[in-house]
Amino acid sequence: MTNENLKMNIISEYVKKNLKTFDNLAFNEIDALVFSWISYYRLPKAMYKNKSSSIQLKDLYNRKYFDDLLFDIFDTEKSRELLSYIAASPRFRDIEMLYYVQKTSKKVEKQFSAMAFKINKKELVIAFRGTDHSFVGWKEDLNMSFMKNIPSQYELIDQKTLSGIKAEGTVLRHKKSGAHLALLENDDDNKVFYIGFRTPPEDSTGVAHIIE
Repeated sequence: MTNENLKMNIISEYVKKNLKTFDNLAFNEIDALVFSWISYYRLPKAMYKNKSSSIQLKDLYNRKYFDDLLFDIFDTEKSRELLSYIAASPRFRDIEMLYYVQKTSKKVEKQFSAMAFKINKKELVIAFRGTDHSFVGWKEDLNMSFMKNIPSQYELIDQKTLSGIKAEGTVLRHKKSGAHLALLENDDDNKVFYIGFRTPPEDSTGVAHIIE
């Protein structure tokens, strides 16, 4: 049994048998697998008018969308079957997909997709699709095996010497996601990193500040 088959069997059994909502059972590692697999479904444009359209997962299980959703996906039949389990699952069926981005470019050999899911009133899950079975996905994997600089990875935004802290500073932009990366290079033995997310408030309850 391949690794993909094993993952699919674990995911399918979990979705079928776990009837608890996220309010009754906290997000866990297998939930992460489920959302990661969902990120490989390709949403047809008819399902979203813009990047911030809201879609419930149960709405994905519609025969007229199958050709798009299952295009070039691993094990089409099992992926369709999983979609039926998700649509019927008390845990997943009412989950909202708030944002969806998909970008593919043969010119720069880029393949990227991300989805954001609202699993309850306070928690969001973001799932990123890795390189898929498309020609562009294969080419990107091949590039990573022998190229130092991958065409679709980063572009240089700024670079300068920071004499005040005796460091070289570099700002890069991740081409796929648009995320910015700041690097500081110096002789300090301490190695640190920091990841920041925007948390714009929806109301005055202070939830965004608590998440920060």
